Order: sequence, then C-alpha cells, then structure tokens
Amino acid sequence: MKRQAKPPEKKTKRTTNASSPTPSSSSPSLSSLPDEIVENCLARISRSYYPTLSIVSKSFRSIISSTELYVARSHLRNTEECVYVCLSDKSFEFPKWFTLWVNPNQANSMVEKKRKKKKTIGKLLVPIPSSNLSPVSKSAIAVGSEIYVIGGKVDGALSSAVRILDCRSNTWRDAPSMTVARKRPFICLYDGKIYVIGGYNKLSESEPWAENSRDRRKDSLWVYTKNVCL
Repeated sequence: MKRQAKPPEKKTKRTTNASSPTPSSSSPSLSSLPDEIVENCLARISRSYYPTLSIVSKSFRSIISSTELYVARSHLRNTEECVYVCLSDKSFEFPKWFTLWVNPNQANSMVEKKRKKKKTIGKLLVPIPSSNLSPVSKSAIAVGSEIYVIGGKVDGALSSAVRILDCRSNTWRDAPSMTVARKRPFICLYDGKIYVIGGYNKLSESEPWAENSRDRRKDSLWVYTKNVCL
C-alpha cells in the first residue's frame, strides 16, 4: 500500500499591531501631583513615615516641615502624640534634642519576629535641629504643639531666656525673656498662661518671686505675679 503524502503546511506570518500601546517609560508618582494633594495624602498617614519620606525629595521635605501639613492633620482629626527627649552632656556644646520614632509596622514586625526569630527595631531616637542659643535648662513645659524651654544656665550664669520648639516643623524661635534669670523654676500652665515660680540663687525685694506670660499665643511680655499659692 502506498502511503499518501501529507500536503505541506502553509506558514502563516505573524503580524504585529502597530497601533498597540507601548508601555510608558515612566509611571506617574506622588511627587508629580500638586502640593495640595500631596499634603492631603501625607496628612492621612502616621508621622512615623515622615523621616523616610523627607529624604525622597526637596518638595516632600518642604511639605513635611510646613505648618500647613499639621493644620490639615488637625482638620482630619489625625493628630498624634509624640515624645521629645533632650540630652545634655559635658561633651555637648549645646543640649541635643530628639524625637522618639516608633516603627509603624512594629505590630507586624513582632509577629514576624516570632516566626523568623529575628531581631527587629521598633523604636529609635531621631535627632532634630537643636537650638544653638538655648541655655542648658531642665525646666520645660509642653503647651499644645510647642515646648517652652525656660531659664537655665549659659556659661555658668543664670539665664532669663525663653525658647520655643515648634513640634510641627521642629523649628526654634525666641520668646520674650523673663524679668528675672532663673534655674530650675517650677512651671505650670493655668488659664492659658505659663506661670514660672522660684528658681534663683539670690533675689532682691524688688524682683518678682513669680511671674507669668500675659498671652502665650502672642509671645507677650512676662509680668509680676502676686499671691501665688502652691
């Protein structure tokens, strides 16, 4: 029996569609959006991400250090409590300030730690700009989003200086000095005013034992306080 030969298969040419879209060489990023939208996005996430995001670009760093971002966080009711630490040592020319960074994925990291038995870092002290003009003081009080550093010593002498750390932008500014230089005074906040009591070596009868700020919101002058009861 003769076997019939199969007819040769026809080769078909593959055609490419010239009109098919080509993948974009660059994908859109958050930094390409308007600052208002970026600000709104950053206001919705934890502040723990900010140290990493601040090194992405100058634009991010500018937005993160702006007070507008924290106004947006307040409007969204997404405020957070932060821990600030001041360290002073003889080897430091000026006191150094830090904020406590908490790993936002700490909870997940603890689970992974149990699984993989690896060490994970959940907390870290992150340095922030320190004031080169701030005296060495152990008297400070937090008022809202600001920390008031009051009195202290400069080159061994008592100081009447008052410095304010704005925790929203981690920047410093001067407040009006007290009428008397003080070291380790008792400080309290009452009825919107900061009261400073005692904290001196020698005080004449004409100098106030206690004083308070008239209006801390306007950084106004300090005034003598009478009849202070502790």
